Amino acid sequence: MIWKLGEGEIGEITEGQGSLVFLTDSAHVEFLCNFLSQFIRRDLAILGQYERRLMHLEEEVSEGNIQDFQAQIMPLRRELLSLRSYYDEMMDMGKDLEENEGHFFTKKNLKYFGALSDRADRLMSKTDHLLEYARQIRDACQSVVDESQNENMQFLTVISTIFYPLTLIAGWRFFMCKTALFALRVVS
Repeated sequence: MIWKLGEGEIGEITEGQGSLVFLTDSAHVEFLCNFLSQFIRRDLAILGQYERRLMHLEEEVSEGNIQDFQAQIMPLRRELLSLRSYYDEMMDMGKDLEENEGHFFTKKNLKYFGALSDRADRLMSKTDHLLEYARQIRDACQSVVDESQNENMQFLTVISTIFYPLTLIAGWRFFMCKTALFALRVVS
């Protein structure tokens, strides 16, 4: 998008359309809403990329490949939390402008700010969904780790069940031999 300033008017050239639109006083609200909506224009696609990354991590966890899982999931969660805060702020700003406390805008134009805050709210809901999905994947990874630890503990229990009686017998035998040797030394 290219903005052209000239002779007191603001013009917009939209990519792909090649049309030039000059803004008048009645279009300031539309200009402001369009300007603000440009900040979140491609965010649905960005959130889709995050979802695909999370799905890939889920596949790795289901296959048992949990090497460096925490190193992969933590940056994703941090980025999603940052995006959630961003959408929350954008939603609040849209609602504040929609409330029109300074009476800068006509009632007819307030719908644009409502649409902006609604879009930010939908993006925030999608981000919340992705954060919950990341939490579920992390729980699935933890269950894989717990299952592996349970298998290790079961193996160690069997080993200790076999060797504990042998240790007890060997200790008792050593104690009996030591006592017999001590008794022989005392008598001699």
